[in-house]
This record gives sequence, C-alpha cells and structure tokens, in this order.
Amino acid sequence: MSSSYPYPQDRHRDRKEKGDQPYKDAKESMTLKGAELEGQETAQNAPDIGPTTTDQISDEMVERLHHVTEEIKARNSEGSSDTDD
Repeated sequence: MSSSYPYPQDRHRDRKEKGDQPYKDAKESMTLKGAELEGQETAQNAPDIGPTTTDQISDEMVERLHHVTEEIKARNSEGSSDTDD
C-alpha cells in the first residue's frame, strides 16, 4: 500500500527510490476496482431504456405526438370557452 504525500517532491523522491512498479500496480488495482464497482452499479440500477427497435421507437413517437396534440386541443378548447362568457 502506498503512502499519501502532501508535497510533490516527496512523491517524486519515493518514485525514484522504489521505481514506477508500485505506482503501476496501484493504478491497475484501482482501475480494476473501479470497473468492478461500475459493473455492479450498472447491474443493480439498470434503467428501462424503453423501445429498442426502430419500429418501436417510431410507434412510440407517433403515440406521444398524438397524445400531445390531444392535450393542446383540449387546452385550446378550454381557453376559448373561458373567453366566450
């Protein structure tokens, strides 16, 4: 396990004395741990990404557009009936 050095010159001196291998080992270990943790997080929190094929996406877009159009029509009809009084 490597120590934490508050000053860059201490880290440089340590690297000169011990060589680069301890730093390479620590970096590789941290990379592997990070990838493992990221994989676990992805597996645990995998969101539903929704439609995956082009046809599904196209169908969903049409459905959403129809829904939004109906909402706009409903709001416009409410707004016009309020001003008729």
